[in-house]
Amino acid sequence: MHTIADLKKGEGGKIIGFLKKERQNTLLELGFIPGALVNVTLIAPLGDPICIEIEGYTISIRKEDAHNILIEPL
Repeated sequence: MHTIADLKKGEGGKIIGFLKKERQNTLLELGFIPGALVNVTLIAPLGDPICIEIEGYTISIRKEDAHNILIEPL
């Protein structure tokens, strides 16, 4: 199983689901919809937060949340 947190800068994937259901609604509201394509654009020097491009916009999320989003690497 791969998560967004496993990606390096410039790598991408397709969202396939979530590990923890309690954060699922928040992530869905932010646009992390299964089937959406994501690409890591920046990673902070200490690894947290991670800047992600998804469906035409850019968002920064905590690494803790990135570990919760399951992807299929591209």
